Amino acid sequence: MLVGIMLRLDLLTRHGHHDQALAELTQYLLPMAKLTGTLWEHNNPSASCNHGFASHAATFLLRKE
Repeated sequence: MLVGIMLRLDLLTRHGHHDQALAELTQYLLPMAKLTGTLWEHNNPSASCNHGFASHAATFLLRKE
């Protein structure tokens, strides 16, 4: 699941849809960050609740294309 979300955010930002990407990123990642202070592998806390790949989301926040 996480890889699909990251690919979607990558495509949105590459094609200039930064506001939509930020809204989706916030909707998806903020609840998990608030609950555990980490980013998860899935969208519920039943799996890895500290997944390094999820930090790739920061690159979308910094993209200025």
